[in-house]
Parts: sequence; structure tokens; C-alpha cells
Amino acid sequence: MRKPLKVSVLIPQRGRPGLTLRAVQAARGSTYRGELEVLVFDDGSDGGPGPVADLAGIRLLGSPRSVGFGAASNRLAAAATGDLLLLLNNDTYLTPSALSLLVDRLLAEAPPPTAVCPQFRTFDGGVLELGAFLGPSGEAWQLFRGQTPPASMLHGPFVCHYGSAACLLLRRQDFLELGGFDDRFAPAYYEDTDLCLRLRDRGGRVVVEPAAVVYHRESGTTGRDPAAPSKRYLVRNRGRFAQRWVSQLRELPPLDFATALRHRLSPQGEALVLFVLPELLRRDRAGGDARVWREIEALASEGLSIALWAEHLTDCERYGPLLSDRGVAWFGYEKASRWSLDRAPTHLSTLQDLLRLGIWDVVLAWSLDAIERFGPLVREHAPTTPLVADSAVLMYRQLERGLGVTARLPATLEVTREREMAAYAQADAVLASSTADAEAMRVDLPPSTEVLAFDVGAYPTVAGNGHQIAGTLSFLGNFLHPPNVDAIEWWLAAVAPELERACGRRLALRVIGSWADTALQHHAAREDLEIVGWVPTLEEELSHCRVFVAPLRYGAGTKDKISMAMRFGIPTVTTSIGAESMPADLAAALEVHDEPRGFATKVAELMTNDSLWLRAAERTRKAAAGAWLDEERSRGQFPRWLRQVIERGRVR
Repeated sequence: MRKPLKVSVLIPQRGRPGLTLRAVQAARGSTYRGELEVLVFDDGSDGGPGPVADLAGIRLLGSPRSVGFGAASNRLAAAATGDLLLLLNNDTYLTPSALSLLVDRLLAEAPPPTAVCPQFRTFDGGVLELGAFLGPSGEAWQLFRGQTPPASMLHGPFVCHYGSAACLLLRRQDFLELGGFDDRFAPAYYEDTDLCLRLRDRGGRVVVEPAAVVYHRESGTTGRDPAAPSKRYLVRNRGRFAQRWVSQLRELPPLDFATALRHRLSPQGEALVLFVLPELLRRDRAGGDARVWREIEALASEGLSIALWAEHLTDCERYGPLLSDRGVAWFGYEKASRWSLDRAPTHLSTLQDLLRLGIWDVVLAWSLDAIERFGPLVREHAPTTPLVADSAVLMYRQLERGLGVTARLPATLEVTREREMAAYAQADAVLASSTADAEAMRVDLPPSTEVLAFDVGAYPTVAGNGHQIAGTLSFLGNFLHPPNVDAIEWWLAAVAPELERACGRRLALRVIGSWADTALQHHAAREDLEIVGWVPTLEEELSHCRVFVAPLRYGAGTKDKISMAMRFGIPTVTTSIGAESMPADLAAALEVHDEPRGFATKVAELMTNDSLWLRAAERTRKAAAGAWLDEERSRGQFPRWLRQVIERGRVR
């Protein structure tokens, strides 16, 4: 195991030794497992260093005359022996885990040269700084200062323009190679901002680690009086800083909250995409949510920046961090949770709040419900922003087919069709869930409305598992989706009896998926049905599946459950509805039967004939490999199409 790096904590003091004592004690109380040395520089304090001189185990340096914050820090850095330097004001208080989190983040980011800063809070708990950003004249903006940030802004690191030297961690070698703080900013102010820009100029980064919390009594040493003599250096040095960095600063837009947030969400200045959804993505519970996740991955892989607003932040403790870890910021109404109890209402909770910022290059509203309810808000509050309707499924096609096989659906086909087309017609473009849905939309929508199908699979091809030959007979689906419930009802009523006759015994169907136990509870006593319900990961289930079935009698869109099973090399039996819009390679390897007897016969053969199953499994794996390669080549089509939608919106 690698030995933890040694950290040198550098604390200049000019008076206020009581603050220094508290800062030293907090640093020594850190949970960091590596070696720690604390160096204090007394910068010409009246009466000398005071009780700090009596502290055991610290290295005390000083000057009888004040040299200023920058020079004091430089002298401490020259005397330090650590691998890492923690620049620290004496009016700060490190929480116990802060240093460990800062070090972990620094090591995770390197190379290139990196500086890491924490989340600064006031001593009464308010946010003081969560990333600092710059404007064209050198002005600074501390993001979410005095506000309650959304939970996602407190999860996961991000890049900012600079970090305050009130608490800033970087490698000692990097600090020395940069020449430390520049004397032109003596005695204080803007030396840390300048250092960070010199670091960035060398290809480095300044990263905020929000999980590391440091309390800061801002101006605890110099005081808050703007007329105080020391404060004149703030104005003077801002001018010096702006003059030095004029070529970089003039490329920046005028600075306000919206601009700072845009810098936070899109640090490279890439196109910024806002997804609008009724609920937070739960990709392990619903195929539609998994599809949106694939859209996000496709966009992120092409460099676009992504944020998400959900009307309901469902299970945000579980699903929010998954988005944050993927680099997706998320906003919405926070219900009571361990993140939101005893917190003031968060900033940017409403969609209107976000839209009014005017920072979005395009808005994607997911599902018919979202485009109907939130589309008008986009038009009202962001009228120049392109709006894309992201269709979960073409409901009227699903309804049209369902009316032919079940009496449980309301006979509102034409009303549904008119409703859908009216909703999608208000968008600038529509993203369909299958090629078949896209073709149907193009018939009914105005020619000016562009339609693209996005039906890229969820998994790459997985090598076959030797245990499959003795595996299960399985089905997968979200049971809030009526076609999946109907599929099981048809299986039990029509296919299962034929399967029993063909095999001479009953074979149990293993049913996996969210809300299966609720939707199928009236069948719980059946011996030929094993209701598994939701599972945290599908890999284990699919790696032990011998035959996958999708007995769908109606529906629309690409059936991701089938694509997923086939990518695991599992021979699959389905209907013509299930096979619709499947990639050509996969479609050729499917067993497609619409009649109960033919469906059951093929399942029986695959479940009982090992040599037949082995040939089918090999054919399935080869087909899945070909389909995945085709999808990999076409995966970039969606980001390119979306960039074109954005560009047309800018021209308009």
C-alpha cells in the first residue's frame, strides 16, 4: 500500500493569535492518515507571535516587520518539507475530514498540476463560497454565496476559475515552480487568483471538492471595514490583476450568477443541455429512464455539458449521486430527506428559475406528459432556446395495437393521436424511441419538425456464461407499463399450457422487473411463475438465463429488454411486436412467433435440446456483436443532430 504523502500546513498570522491557535488545533485534529507538519509565520504582529510560540510540535517563522500574506506564504513554502502544501488562513477551521478529502481529490486529478479548494462556510453554517469565477474586468463571483445550493451542487468535484488561499491544496513542487505568490500583489489580495491562473496557464486545473467543508471567518484578521487602509490594496490589486490577464479575461462574458453557474456546469464552454423530466432518473427500474441515461452518455461522450431538472426528486439519495458521478447536475423540488431536512428552500428548485437564467443551448423534455406541461414554460421563459420533445413511446400506436388484443384499454385512439401530435408539433425537433415511431411521426408532423430515432442498446455484447445451459426461463419488464402485464397474462393463459404439453412438465417463468410483485400478486400461488421483482443489477440474472421470452401482444418503440438479453448471448423468443425496430443483426437471430403453439414449441426446443440451444446461443452472440458495432458507429449521430438543432436556434 502506498505511503500517504506528507502535508505541510502553512499559516501566516498578523495578530489575532487566538484564531491561529484554533486553526492549528483543527488541522491537528484532521483524520488524514499521512504525516502532517504545521508551519506558522508571524508577520510582524504587535507584541510578537504570542501564545503560538509556546505550541509544541509546530515550526515558527517570522519577521519583525510585516512582509504581507504572499511573501509570508512563500517563506513558509520554502521551509516546508511536505509533498503537498495546504495554504491556510488563520481565521479558518478545518472540519476533521476536510484535509483527507482534499488530498484524495488532488491525487485523483493528477496530472496535470492541480489545486483543490473546499466548500467554504460561515461559522453560522451559511455558504460562503462554492467555487469562484471571474469576469472580463477581473471581478470575482463566489457561487451560491449566502444561498442554499441544490443538493447536486454539493456532490462531486467540479472545475472553477480560482480558489481562495484561505484554504488551497497543491503540490509543493508546483507552487515552487510557479514562483509562489507574485510580489506585485503584496501585501495582500489577488495573489491567490493570479497563482491559480498561472497554474491554469500551464494546463492545470483548479477543482472544488464540495465534500470538504472549511469554516472561514472572512476578514477575521484584516477586519470588514471597506475604508480600512488594508482594503485599498483590494482595489489596486484588482487593477494589476486585470492588466496582467487582460487577454484571457476579455474572452469571458460579463459576470453575474447565471454566468458563474454556466461556468460551473460547462467549464469548457461547450453546449449546455437541460433535460426536463417528471421524476429523477431511475435507470435500474424503468426502460425509459435507462434510455434517457444512454442519451446522456452519448452527449457526454461527445463533449456536451448536461443538467437535469425533475419535478420530483424521487429517491435522490440513491439516484442523485449516480448523475453527479456522471458529471450531470440535477435540480428540482427536494422532499424531506437526509440532504434536505432542516435546510432552507434550495436555490433553483423550480423550472422557471432555471429557464430565466438564459444559459441553456437546448431543452429536452422527456415524455408526452413533460412536453405538454413544461413545453409552454420553456416557450415563455426561454423563448429563443430550441425545444426538443423526447418521446418515450408513441402512445397512439401502442393503443392502436392494444385495442386489437385486450378490452382493458380505453377506446380513445384518435384523441390520443391528436393529443400527441399537437404536443410534439410545438417542439423544434422530436427524438423518437424507434425507427418505426420516427417514420409514423414524420407522416403527421409538420415538415419543419425534424425527427430522429435514438435506439442505441444499453449493454455491449457480453461473453456467454457456461452456466446458461442449465439456466432459467426469464422475462424482464417494468410492470407499470401495461403491455408487460398483458404479456404475462397471455403467457399464463395461452402459452404456458402449450409449453407444458410440449415438454411434458411445467416450466416456471422467472419474472424480473419493478412492481412485478404488485401487478402479478393474484398469480403468486402458481407453480409455473416465479415472481422475482426488482433486482439491483441485471448481470447476475441474465448470466444465469438459458432462454429469454418477450410475449408482447402490443406496444411501440424498440424493446430494450430484448436487445439486452441478446447482448448476453441468450436465445430469445418474441412476437412480431417485440421484434419491431430491432437492429437487423439482432432481428435475424430472433425467434419470432405470434401464435401460442409456435411460441411454446420454440421455447420447449431451446429449453430441452442442448445442441440446438448451443447453436442458437452462438448465433445470438455473433448477431449481438455485429449490432453493437453498428450502434457504436451511429452513436454519435444524436449529438451531431442536436448540435444542428442548437445552431439553427442560434441563427433564428
